[in-house]
Amino acid sequence: MAILAPREDTIDGLALRLRALYVPDLLLAAQYGVIQPQRCRPLRLLFATGTCAAGLRSPHEDIHLVCMTEDNRHTFWQIVAEAFDIEALQTPADDVLALPSRRGWIEGHGIPPCIYLCRCSVPSGFDPSTLSRVKIPFYSPQQQQVLSQNEQRHLAMIIDADGMTSSRFALNRREDEWILFSAAYLLVLEQAQSERLLAPAFGFLDHEALMWMVYNVTRDSSIAPLYLAATERLAYAFWYKCAMLESFTQLEVHTPTRTNIASHVTPQAVQSLSKLGKCVVQYYSRKNLATELTSILALFKGFAPIDGYRRFIHSAKEYVLIEFELWSPNGPARRQMQQQIPDLVKAVATQLNARVWPKPLESTPERSVFALALFDHREGYAPSKQALPYRTRSYHYLESLLPYDRTGAVISLTAQTGQHLQAKYPPEQVEQPAPPTHNVVPKLPAPGQRFRDARSAMEFLLYGSMHANTEYEVGS
Repeated sequence: MAILAPREDTIDGLALRLRALYVPDLLLAAQYGVIQPQRCRPLRLLFATGTCAAGLRSPHEDIHLVCMTEDNRHTFWQIVAEAFDIEALQTPADDVLALPSRRGWIEGHGIPPCIYLCRCSVPSGFDPSTLSRVKIPFYSPQQQQVLSQNEQRHLAMIIDADGMTSSRFALNRREDEWILFSAAYLLVLEQAQSERLLAPAFGFLDHEALMWMVYNVTRDSSIAPLYLAATERLAYAFWYKCAMLESFTQLEVHTPTRTNIASHVTPQAVQSLSKLGKCVVQYYSRKNLATELTSILALFKGFAPIDGYRRFIHSAKEYVLIEFELWSPNGPARRQMQQQIPDLVKAVATQLNARVWPKPLESTPERSVFALALFDHREGYAPSKQALPYRTRSYHYLESLLPYDRTGAVISLTAQTGQHLQAKYPPEQVEQPAPPTHNVVPKLPAPGQRFRDARSAMEFLLYGSMHANTEYEVGS
């Protein structure tokens, strides 16, 4: 089996610059005899990994590529430096280099996506002629033992991507199971993005971990009752898995080669992720959605970050604002402090047992503000009048424990209520405006009339209760 990642102009251009064989090109060439890999020396194979390999990558998501090469470490990175006009490039210690990519990025919409290029050496003694049989250069157990930790990690990324795509072809032949999985992932992805739960720097999930989390649930047949239909069984299983997270402080997401790719997720993030299962149950409880789920998702978007922020500012009774004021006139020192901000926010969230809203409420070169929602006050629990002043006094003690350069920055923690937080940072200021609400069900057209457009028809089919086994005309 081998990876068949979707074609992307960005990856094609990168492969051309590196004079590497992008795997889809290699497979097509091996099939039709256009390229003879044994003549491509030194051999460089470019593999897509993660969601990109599975064909589930979002336009604004980073791309993670691994290049298996016969070049030695120093030579390879010199080739990369020449290909991208990087002056005085130092060999990356972890064999990973971030290359900016503007694909799918709109000016003013945050940080542009990056291409992360990783290096892994081709196994010694590998015969390039075997590539014509659509094989990936795997290492023997003895060869893997001599690899560095970086190369072992990058090789695992390739093997995981191969396992995901090989499963994709098997699932495609098995009663639309891949469609169910991909639809569930896209749905959960939308909610996770709305709730800002995809922020690995702040202790939340990354896209690959979320994809494998959903995938593992779809492959686990031990959870849901077997008498349920496939869609209902998947919805029940995911809801059950997410509900179980409420009693855990660690999230484990396994892949074919890696024991846990979610080890970076903090206990507070695990508690936040426990709410993800609800949307899948609600979605799959609708009628007549058995097959064309991906096309429905393409037409209909049900979550927006502004809605997630609204839920965030109403999810707790007490909040904390973390304000970073950077005073240093030294540019490198200021950038170093900005790189430390996610770790400092994580440290505060851990001490206070709070959930982070990872997008800054304010962001300027001199000032950044983040919000935390405290988990202490459960539903039905009324805090005492002394709770807020006591916490306010303890914040100053917590500020003194944070490891940062106090000559170049000031960090302050301030207690806030949800009402004060909403008044100071309204949703319209923090996030983009929400799309038109989707939970209002359009009325059935009068006899002889049609729905206004396709979206109205899809909303009626998704949320109406009187449409079973009925055909409707769409048009103006």
